[in-house]
Amino acid sequence: MSHISNKTLVYFHSEGVLPESGTHTMVVASANLIDFFVYVSKSCARSIFYSVERSGENGVTLTLPSQAENVVVPIAVGGSRSVIRSMFQIVNTFLIDKSVRRNISESDISVSVGLDGLGTLAGLVRLFGSDKRHAFIVRGDRQLTVRQSSRGLVNRNLALFRIAVYKYIMIQMVNRNRADIWFQGELQKDHYQTLISDKRSNSLQLLNAVLRDIPENKSTPKTVDLVFTGRFTIEKGLLDLIEAIGYLRDEGRVVSLTLVGSGPDEKQIRDAVKRLALNEQVSFVGFVADIEQLSRLLAGARLFVLPSHTEGLPRSMLESMWIGTPVLVTPVGGIPYVIEETENGFLVEVKSPEALARKIRQILDLSGEKIGEVASKAHDIAAQHTFEARAPVFLSIAGRSGAEK
Repeated sequence: MSHISNKTLVYFHSEGVLPESGTHTMVVASANLIDFFVYVSKSCARSIFYSVERSGENGVTLTLPSQAENVVVPIAVGGSRSVIRSMFQIVNTFLIDKSVRRNISESDISVSVGLDGLGTLAGLVRLFGSDKRHAFIVRGDRQLTVRQSSRGLVNRNLALFRIAVYKYIMIQMVNRNRADIWFQGELQKDHYQTLISDKRSNSLQLLNAVLRDIPENKSTPKTVDLVFTGRFTIEKGLLDLIEAIGYLRDEGRVVSLTLVGSGPDEKQIRDAVKRLALNEQVSFVGFVADIEQLSRLLAGARLFVLPSHTEGLPRSMLESMWIGTPVLVTPVGGIPYVIEETENGFLVEVKSPEALARKIRQILDLSGEKIGEVASKAHDIAAQHTFEARAPVFLSIAGRSGAEK
């Protein structure tokens, strides 16, 4: 990308960085879209990534360009710290620390994750301190994710209430011509289109920047039938997948599955594997930070499976398409706008282990020629979602003046 000397970027996220992060490195639990904005920052004269510190064992290290820096703000996320202490830290960061407010207000481009408390506050600072728009990133159906989480009833309802407030603020900022919302997938974009003024439709944009620089490893031998990569949560459909493997075993079809990742519901998933006596068929690799190793794991499977209940536009799906491993996914979020059944991938209904088992069997029985055709078309689609393709689009729109009509 060419250097754009007159652009400054501020990115505020609550994904959380691990303590070993430095001024020019971020060790994050999940790269998510942070790595895309690190890529964007290479074309900016100056960039600041505001991060909150979190605990954890696993992390992906992102190296910032020389003109960018990581600033850890003293706000607790997770853990046992009291709500009152967290609120004090937030007030100190956004109301007392003038440098944070100044950088958000004066930057050409300010970005934060939408439907998130810290991201919403960053947007409000931008609203009252600058005449430029703020950019919110929406990556999926956050409300559905919370509803399907293992939180207690009170905590779940409080979280849903907070999300509703954040959503209201985002929509009001869009209607006042002070924010753009960037989506990972067209389904959420279509939903928000019904909530805003017709004259603000150009404030809803597709980001779709999910395909990082990952090796294709086409020569890797196929040593496993199925692979899943991602966060171990119920809404990823992992219990459906485990049950489907059990159905296939009971029909006499022994299918191997590699699970790559970690997450809060890992114990439930391991318990399901043990309960169905699938330990010989299902292997847990754990969290994989090395992109070369991840590429080999994806390339070494005959089929990538992601039976999610909710999604934005999943990176793991597009990485598999790029590498040449066919994908079996559910028609949620932005997926049905990308995947055409039997053309560049395969679709299966949501929350149906029986249908998932039938579909897996059908795909594994397809000819090599048909699989090759699907994989070739999938690779071409994935190429449209690279950082290189999407960064110029973002830079050309983000940071517009709120005075523009």
